[in-house]
Amino acid sequence: MKNALLFLILVYITALPGHAQHSDLVTASTITTKEGREEFAIIIRPETNTPQKAYPVLYAPGDRDYPDPSFFWGDTPTKLGWIIVQTEAAYKGSADELHSVMEAVEASLHVEGYKTAERHIISWSANSGAGARQAGALGGSLRSASFIPGDGAGRSVEQICRHKNLRINFITGSRDRGWLRGAEKMRDQLEACGMEHVAFVVIDGGGHVLKEIGGTPLFNVLNASRQNK
Repeated sequence: MKNALLFLILVYITALPGHAQHSDLVTASTITTKEGREEFAIIIRPETNTPQKAYPVLYAPGDRDYPDPSFFWGDTPTKLGWIIVQTEAAYKGSADELHSVMEAVEASLHVEGYKTAERHIISWSANSGAGARQAGALGGSLRSASFIPGDGAGRSVEQICRHKNLRINFITGSRDRGWLRGAEKMRDQLEACGMEHVAFVVIDGGGHVLKEIGGTPLFNVLNASRQNK
């Protein structure tokens, strides 16, 4: 079972639309936190940096052994209008470690001349549990937490329920029945505790590895989470 979960994580990290060419807009390197830790991060910047505009920042799982953007961002991630950060702290680190990475990354971006807006996190497959824990701990400083497909429970859900303004997104495939049931259970628990901003998207005919939502389809969901409702 452990090997199967590891395989799912690696599939999600490494399955790309093509080998990405890094540029000034897409970098893969280490960044130093205020505690002095060296943390790996893939940072994707918008193609155009409009000085008056603040860009939302999405934090996602990443791995220094696979230093390319995820297929979830599509073929042209710099055109999405978001700053995307893939970091190991999103699924291996504690909430404090992820928060330190967020601060270090955003400080670096500010030096580069980028203004940053609200923070979002996303997780998928076997690291959905880690994403739920991060959302529960950091929900007060996040606009949204998204799960593909999501299968958290227990203490994590209780912690998320403290953050009533947090937007929660579930995206799952109709054919991924086991994970779909787990996501439905988590959704029902969140709605039962009074979470008002829960979106549940089922991709008709979709399986577990939802390459078809990469790029614009995913970011349509994320952009909806930015709206004040």
